[in-house]
This record gives sequence, C-alpha cells and structure tokens, in this order.
Amino acid sequence: MDFIKKIQGLPEDTRKIILWVLLSVIGVLLFFLWGWNSIRTVKNMDKDSLLNDMKVPELTTEFQDSIDEINEKTENMEDFFDDLELEDALEEEALNEE
Repeated sequence: MDFIKKIQGLPEDTRKIILWVLLSVIGVLLFFLWGWNSIRTVKNMDKDSLLNDMKVPELTTEFQDSIDEINEKTENMEDFFDDLELEDALEEEALNEE
C-alpha cells in the first residue's frame, strides 16, 4: 500500500504519465494475447468442415448459374439491338424508295 501512497504524493503530471504508461502496457499485452489466440484458433480449425459449414460448393454453383444467366441476357439484348438496327435500316430504305 505504500506504493499507492507514493504515487498519490507525486505531482499530477507525473501521475498522468504513469497512468498512460500502464494503460499502454496493458493495451499492448491484450493485443498480443488476442493475436496469439487468433493464430492458435486458425491453426486448430478443421478447414474441411469450415468450408462445408460455409457451403462453398453451393455458392460457387449459384455464382456460376448467375454468370450464365447474365451472359444469356446480354446475348438477348445484343440480338434485340441488332434487330432494332435492322428495322431502322429497313424503314430508312423504305422511306428512300418513296
């Protein structure tokens, strides 16, 4: 308890410095503990079950289906615009003949 009494007797600026140093040390310690625990958790994970839990194969299939659908709609749009250009050309040609 003498240690606390000594700190209480110090000037306020010195006590603030001690406070921030202690908080910084605790923060760095917690950061390293968090990092160590995260690394340990990742190493101990069963990657196959994780991928199955995330349903990655289903997602890739759905993603590929979406890409195929987008490609099909793009082709339909290209055909539509080609038809429009053809119709415009025919109308223009009919007007020129008159």
